[in-house]
Amino acid sequence: MNEELFQKVLDNRASLSPKKKRINTEIAVSRLRIKLNTLEADGYDQEVLMNLMLERGWLGIQKKWLTMLKLPHLHAHTSLSSTVGAVLASTRIPKSNYAQKQAHADCVRQDGLDALANLKNITRAAHE
Repeated sequence: MNEELFQKVLDNRASLSPKKKRINTEIAVSRLRIKLNTLEADGYDQEVLMNLMLERGWLGIQKKWLTMLKLPHLHAHTSLSSTVGAVLASTRIPKSNYAQKQAHADCVRQDGLDALANLKNITRAAHE
């Protein structure tokens, strides 16, 4: 998630709401993140959605609003969404004890290091 853009959305929500900053409670911010992640899992592009919220002055976002708009650019490319979705699914942390979470994080970290090493090898081979 683009945190800078998300912060702009939160600032905009605070400025538009009659409750001012009380709209951005910890629970409300968490639910907005969940909503954006859920919509991303459905194939929507999060950055486009956040920009749409800013442009339209929305305090929140609903899937039914998006289907009523019928804007073609709201969806991420299918191949990109499925690729990113597979990577994200493989890095999800299981809800369990700390040792298991740490082991999972170490595994994900090692996978990333291996991928970087492979990328360097490919890049080096391409330049030779």
